[in-house]
Amino acid sequence: CQGNPFTVAVTVYPEPVGVNQTITTCSDVILNYDLQNNIDGIGNALQATFTWVAASNPNVAGETTTPTMTGIINDNLTNITALVQTVIYTVNPVSDDANTCTGNDFIISVNVNPEPAGNNTAISTCSDVALSHSLQGDITNSITSNFTWIATDDTSVVG
Repeated sequence: CQGNPFTVAVTVYPEPVGVNQTITTCSDVILNYDLQNNIDGIGNALQATFTWVAASNPNVAGETTTPTMTGIINDNLTNITALVQTVIYTVNPVSDDANTCTGNDFIISVNVNPEPAGNNTAISTCSDVALSHSLQGDITNSITSNFTWIATDDTSVVG
């Protein structure tokens, strides 16, 4: 026997949509990446909470490799090489409402530029002899660098 037709109403709640993004930072600079800005600016602007985790990169220190539940990636990444290194973060957004719909994971790739590494150098010279020293020669990881230097005040030396 066939029954009478009936209607089923389905309410579909939205899920937060984040977008894969690649950003660049310098070594030893706190990242301070706002995940909600990703959803607001290039996703669907749905308020969300987040869980994120970085894949380990053996050439970078400071990435968080355990799941973290914050809206800001605030790792202080240190590139320990002379080449650009990439840290990949996987982010899982969940709508910040009573429905708690889980969005698809998205990826934040962070290119970490290297920083110059140098050795302290002691130089001896004679009085009245011009000092000529290449600071670039003190850089141990071959990164071409610009320098700012200040001479320590010594009242027994002039010039």
